[in-house]
Amino acid sequence: MVRTASAENTREEPFKVARTEGWRGYLGSPRLARASDGARPHEYRSARDNALALAILEGRIGEREVPRYSQKMTAKEIVSALAAANQNDVNRERKQPEWMTRKEPSDVLSCCALPMRCEYGGHS
Repeated sequence: MVRTASAENTREEPFKVARTEGWRGYLGSPRLARASDGARPHEYRSARDNALALAILEGRIGEREVPRYSQKMTAKEIVSALAAANQNDVNRERKQPEWMTRKEPSDVLSCCALPMRCEYGGHS
């Protein structure tokens, strides 16, 4: 499943994509990546942030009227989604050592990234 990104994506969109049937477990693919796809959100945010800064400096809006990042990130929906993502990470971390014991050393890209003693190379 390939989806195209736009600079106006909402914070909730990645969570919606991750819940769709057939999602492969990641939001981007180096094989499908284009420099313009990465540049577009940066250009959008730069223009938005510059406009905001100028509006504050010119007195068109008050600095205290701008919603704070912490207010946005403590919204119930965001906190719930982040908690679910964290629980998923915890579950995967718990399963990884068991998975590693079933694999041959040549099947594993790098066993040394695990926070445990590496039984294949004799190093920790």
